[in-house]
Amino acid sequence: MKFQTLIAALALTIGASAFAQAPTDPTATPRIDQREVNQQKRIDQGVASGQLTPKEAAGLENREAKIANDEAAAKADGKVTTAERVKLKREQNRASRAIYRQKHDGQKVAPAAPTDPTATPRIDQREVNQQKRIDQGVASGQLTPKEAARLENREAKIANDEAAAKADGKVTGAERRKLQREENRASAAIKRQKHDGQKVAPVAAK
Repeated sequence: MKFQTLIAALALTIGASAFAQAPTDPTATPRIDQREVNQQKRIDQGVASGQLTPKEAAGLENREAKIANDEAAAKADGKVTTAERVKLKREQNRASRAIYRQKHDGQKVAPAAPTDPTATPRIDQREVNQQKRIDQGVASGQLTPKEAARLENREAKIANDEAAAKADGKVTGAERRKLQREENRASAAIKRQKHDGQKVAPVAAK
């Protein structure tokens, strides 16, 4: 009995030691990611209720894309430092206040009328805009063929996820927010790749 008790105690000690030493991802930002989700919900709700005009919503989306870009830049070296986390939290605090301010500034539009439950006009427009940005980067030489290919693959992944979301006849709020998050990160990646100093000769006009 004593032997069994000793074995059990030893197993608990080893398990506790392994748990204590389990490495964590130094680039993980769960609280920042959750706030991104929450703030996207608030923007979507403001659009649906008419509290946010299209111009206001676009401005707020640009803020969220900027935060996503800064988050990606912070993770690029394999570690998000305390200073970088503080900076991202400060940006999100400002974005949160901007969302509240825009939703309560008295500017309103008619609430969005019920439409096709699979319609994703804002996401579709962002896909068009981001494709234009990639094409412009290729034409100007700001994007190398390899960079452009990676960005195109990212856009294809978003299109695939959008198609999957529509497959059951309805794109839910959660699915819309996921797609917006993907678009924000893709937008940040396009900006980062276009300004990373890697260049090729501009594509000659045909």
